[in-house]
Amino acid sequence: MEELQKHLKKVKTWNMVLLVIELIVTIISLIGLPTVINPNRDMYYSLGSAGEILYKYLQSPMTKVITIVSVIISIVIVILFVRANKTLKEGNAPAKWPYYLKIGWSIINTVITYLTQPNVNITGAQTSIASVLPSLIFQIILLVPAVIVIIQLFKIEPEE
Repeated sequence: MEELQKHLKKVKTWNMVLLVIELIVTIISLIGLPTVINPNRDMYYSLGSAGEILYKYLQSPMTKVITIVSVIISIVIVILFVRANKTLKEGNAPAKWPYYLKIGWSIINTVITYLTQPNVNITGAQTSIASVLPSLIFQIILLVPAVIVIIQLFKIEPEE
């Protein structure tokens, strides 16, 4: 029984970490949504040809749809993590699928972003693998809490 409580406590802690991270990401996404939906043409064109390419990318329907879907999924994930937190407060183990959803959507969104994002060269900014790598590493680090929760939830399950 103590082992179960220990794992539940770890799940609760990491669920709260995920909830805070996802809440921050969702708030930032909501704040930035108007800029993505309706970008300032003059600002991008002032960057020259690279800015023009970025502006056209932001104006594409696919970019707008992906952004809106991403914000909606982020909101859903926040709600699921809040529900999981409530379940944990009751002393029960939450379902694993919200954490799989978080990992899956993060991977899909990252792949879509890197496949569709235009390759532009702006003075002082690189778009080589050296500039993409830190972003990928950061994305992986943000997924670690979800993996930890899933591992702890597997440890809670009774062995058959």
